[in-house]
Amino acid sequence: MKRTVTCFLLVCLPLSFSQVCSQSDPAAEAGRPGKLVFREETVGVVRGPGFKAEGVFMGTPLVLDEAYTAKHELPALQTPFKVVVPKDNNLYFLPGGKKSGVPELARLSIATEDKTAVEILRFVTMTVPLQRTPEDRLVVCANLLRTKALPQITSNYEQARQLDVYATRVRGNDAVCLLAEMVKPGTGEAYWVKTVGVMPANSENGVMAFFMADKQLSEIKTQADLLTKGFSQKVIHSLEFLPVTATAAPPSNGGSKSASEALRSWTGTAAQADTTPKGIVPAPGRANSLKALFEKHHAALMAQDEATAAKIVRGLLPDETRLRAALGSDATPEIWAKIQGFHAQLPKTDDAALAKLLAAKPAQTLVKVHGATSEELALYAEGSLAFAEFPGAARDLAKAGILKPGVTFFEVEFLEPGAEAGMKFHLFYWDGASWSMLGPVWRVLK
Repeated sequence: MKRTVTCFLLVCLPLSFSQVCSQSDPAAEAGRPGKLVFREETVGVVRGPGFKAEGVFMGTPLVLDEAYTAKHELPALQTPFKVVVPKDNNLYFLPGGKKSGVPELARLSIATEDKTAVEILRFVTMTVPLQRTPEDRLVVCANLLRTKALPQITSNYEQARQLDVYATRVRGNDAVCLLAEMVKPGTGEAYWVKTVGVMPANSENGVMAFFMADKQLSEIKTQADLLTKGFSQKVIHSLEFLPVTATAAPPSNGGSKSASEALRSWTGTAAQADTTPKGIVPAPGRANSLKALFEKHHAALMAQDEATAAKIVRGLLPDETRLRAALGSDATPEIWAKIQGFHAQLPKTDDAALAKLLAAKPAQTLVKVHGATSEELALYAEGSLAFAEFPGAARDLAKAGILKPGVTFFEVEFLEPGAEAGMKFHLFYWDGASWSMLGPVWRVLK
């Protein structure tokens, strides 16, 4: 089949979320909570008489570093990397940045002569906070792919279905893969979807690669092929992180686009599954974005905009996977059941009741956010912020190992201007993809 690239590939495909159905729980498949099943992806393996070589990729290096971002007017990369692009005259490369208008770092595409896309591969930045163990970080990454990336990638497609999520290795780095499928409305064209989060061991800044492949035109014919075949798969598995130069720009609010931001730009609309209200950009784990979220919630209540206020609260309510980012190894199955029961009884479908779940008094317009790690809560030293701002019940949870070590929890306080005490809401944390609320779960653990 002769392949060529046309101007058709220059436009972003309009996507919106239709439906995502998880076939299985990866944690249950692996046999214990908080662990993903591992699958080896055999890409870049060359065999011959009496020898076997792994990680062999032939093609042209594409280096995404300080020089690349400067040339294409992209924000500085905190974790530069390079990939190898197979040599093929029918491939098309489009860099991201202000000059091209492409929201991703880079886009690689192939198509047929009649302008039908065969595979489209994109790269964006990704932030996954370091966790107590590598296994915990894999689970956090899987949650990011499932709750943020997948709904936006499959937006505007029908029969969207999650097929699998698992851990693997990409050139020595931990990675999480999410496989899915979807159908284009009106035409019946079916696509494979694969999203891969690749994480260096010593940095929270990684790379997300995601591609869609036409089921008829690509060489990927079965779900198993997504582990071994495809142009995009070869490029992804050639990914290698580069040393950060001394002149690299420090992190800032003007840094490179997050995966969620780039995906929203790609789809052209905010996904239905994205619970972040318009105007709030949740910097990963930063207290100022949590503060801004509650200021938005309070303003919505004062304007009697229950829909917006309820949307904010709904986005804070964790599912089982998001709870894993907050609960420690000493949280027994009985404790898990009680905490899940606590969240299950919240009025998730009643906007009016949900909007008021975290409501403060109208005069309490000042929002303060207080943070402390699990270790600081367990110590509860007199004079410390943990001692001053968190209830003793939070200390008890931390000392019992119910709160995960290394996690920073936050109290959100509403005050009247000039007042020293007000209304507090308890135990908010960054789950790796968004803000979540553990809440006063000690009430059901007595």
